Amino acid sequence: ILICPGKRPLNQFITYLDKFNKNRFLVFFVNPANHIQFYNTIINKCDKIFTPKIVNDKKHIWIPYFHYLCMDEKYICNKDYSFKINNLNLKEKTKFMCNNPISTPYKQLLKILDKFKDEDIHIYGGKNMYPYFKKYGEKFKGNMNFIKMKAGHYKEKSLNKTAVFKEYKYILVIENCFEYGGFTEKLIDCLGCLSLPVYFGAKNPEKIMPELFKNGVINGFNFKNDDELIKYLKNMSEKEYISRINTIKKYRDHYFSYFG
Repeated sequence: ILICPGKRPLNQFITYLDKFNKNRFLVFFVNPANHIQFYNTIINKCDKIFTPKIVNDKKHIWIPYFHYLCMDEKYICNKDYSFKINNLNLKEKTKFMCNNPISTPYKQLLKILDKFKDEDIHIYGGKNMYPYFKKYGEKFKGNMNFIKMKAGHYKEKSLNKTAVFKEYKYILVIENCFEYGGFTEKLIDCLGCLSLPVYFGAKNPEKIMPELFKNGVINGFNFKNDDELIKYLKNMSEKEYISRINTIKKYRDHYFSYFG
């Protein structure tokens, strides 16, 4: 069983797999679309591939998306998200939209973000994203002063997000993986600031988080095109906005318990 991907050269994996002629299993914990060169090179060297990507053939077997922050005890420090905001203050929502910080230049993420380039949006990401975000000019706001991810410090990241996000009406959430079950802290952290997430990520999120996505979080993939979505956000009534926030507030603690 080969668990990957990693930072080792591809030829090392090929050399290893060539030593066997059957029962070669590949476990992909991430979306193969984000590592397409690795995937295309190694696929014919494997007999079975376990992956979050749904492929209708006999070689691929679906497994739930694995997110290390939910599994590693070193990172479980938010617990009940005690720093969450409990009272909605519409006057505080002085800015239209920002994105949950992006630190990996996957094409599918950048493509969605680029759809909002002409809107009143602030863009956040790590220093490594500057070559990709410099075209946005003053809309690129840096990395929210995030410290380097390490054990015990994830709560500080969530605190920083809440402090920044609370000033925005909408938070654009783009996951690294668009496969079924691919939820991460990118969505969960946004529930603490009482801003409305616009979600691009796991397929059919309404099946996994029905309470949140029914009159709460907006699934961006449900709109025919970008113009329809942007028009909907701009024309949303105050009554609907408050109703959606109240839905999030009502059910968020249930999901905090999974990502704490």
